[in-house]
Amino acid sequence: MEVLERKLETNKTKTDYSKVVWFYDFWSWLTESKATGYVIKFSEIKDGETILEIACGTGVVFGKIVKQNPNGKNIGIDLSPDMLNKAKKRLNKLKSGNYELREGDVLKLGFNDNSFDLVVNNFMVDLMPSGTFDKLAEEFYRVTKPDGRVVISTFSFGKKKSIDFGFGLLKNSLTF
Repeated sequence: MEVLERKLETNKTKTDYSKVVWFYDFWSWLTESKATGYVIKFSEIKDGETILEIACGTGVVFGKIVKQNPNGKNIGIDLSPDMLNKAKKRLNKLKSGNYELREGDVLKLGFNDNSFDLVVNNFMVDLMPSGTFDKLAEEFYRVTKPDGRVVISTFSFGKKKSIDFGFGLLKNSLTF
C-alpha cells in the first residue's frame, strides 16, 4: 500500500484548523464516530489512571475519557489553539474538572518517561510525514508506563485491523 507523502508545516496546520473548527465536530461525527466507539472500548479505561490524548482536537474523545476516568489524571494536547478552545468549551460542560488541555508538539511531548497508563491518538498519524513515524512511535513509547497501553486510530484503505507493532504496548491500532 502506498503512503501519501505529507509535509510538516506547523503554522499551516494551525491556520487550516482555524478555518475548519466551526464545522469540525459535524465532519468528525460523519467520518469518525464509529471508530471513536472502538477507541474507547479498546482503551479499557480504568478509573484512576493517568491518560494522555494526543491531538485531542475539539475534545470529542477526550470528553469520553474524562467521563470514564473522573478520579484519574487526564491530559489532552493539540497543536491547534482553536481546536483546544472548542475542546475547553465542551469540557466545561462536564461535572468533572479533572483534566488539563494544552498546546503540544507530538514530536516533543514534554512529559517525563513512563508517565501515562494510557496514550490515545486519533486520526493524526496519517496526517504526519512518513519520515516522522519512527519518532512518533518513540515518543508514544517513551511516555507510556511499562505496563501501559497505546491506542491509535488512523484513516486508511481497507478493513478493521488489530496490529501489534512489537512494542508490546501498542495494543490496538484501528484502521477503517
